[in-house]
Amino acid sequence: MTRPDVTGPARSLRADGKCQCAACHGLSEWSTSAELCAWLGIEVTALYWLRSTGQGPRGHKIGKETKYRARDVETWLATRAES
Repeated sequence: MTRPDVTGPARSLRADGKCQCAACHGLSEWSTSAELCAWLGIEVTALYWLRSTGQGPRGHKIGKETKYRARDVETWLATRAES
């Protein structure tokens, strides 16, 4: 399996020095995989790859779908910005 492109607007969002709160930038409290990927500017397969390798944001299984809490996404982005 090749590594998908996981770059996107989230990197420039973290580096621009402005508010880094996901809620301020259009991410709802709980987002689906498709919503999160649209917000991050990445393909859903890239999110699945990140999660399968332990590098993605924390997800919560709600019914049949994995949902992502905005604060978990913010924490994940902060740890990626530090690396």
